[in-house]
Amino acid sequence: MSGLRPLRVLILLALAVGLGGCLATDPDDAAPSPDATAIGPVELLTFLPDEDHFLTPGHRYPVEPAASLQDALQDLADQLTRNYFKDGPEPDAGIDIEVLEIHTIRLPHRPLRVVVVNLRDARQVAWRHFFQGSSGGQTTYYLLAATLMQPQLSPPLADGLVVLYNGASFPELAHIRFNDLVSAESVRPVVVRAIQRRPSRPGEAAG
Repeated sequence: MSGLRPLRVLILLALAVGLGGCLATDPDDAAPSPDATAIGPVELLTFLPDEDHFLTPGHRYPVEPAASLQDALQDLADQLTRNYFKDGPEPDAGIDIEVLEIHTIRLPHRPLRVVVVNLRDARQVAWRHFFQGSSGGQTTYYLLAATLMQPQLSPPLADGLVVLYNGASFPELAHIRFNDLVSAESVRPVVVRAIQRRPSRPGEAAG
């Protein structure tokens, strides 16, 4: 996806600010490439919308330890599409989530990973349904970010998230900032509070 290469500068700058300018890597090390490394034995969660607190934990989401990060992220994106974004404001007017790229930034302590996803809204009406309005928009924001980055993990599944809309910049809205890089650390407090309110239950199937 050569058209996404300018995102490399955005990602490096945003992470440099978020990490206090401690990036110690050559920009060439941040070249985007799908992460084919096996994800290993991690425990992922699904999340559900909550009217009062934005999020509530759903179920443990099974993933094969041998699955790649790219495949695991797309599985989570598909689950979110099926269970949240499928029913838009009109028939056949939902949103599909496509995982486009994973940018890896090598730091001395561990690699940081930034995921680029594209929200495909073919009829260009669903984004208003899901993202407009202060409460509803922030619920969607946290639901999408928490599901794809899994910030309750240490380290998270992804450290940052870039969201595109039909292959272009996300529409600018007052109450959410999906046209900037979203960090897992900024979403983590909401996710941790959600888990503390209602811990996920062992043995449940994925939603």
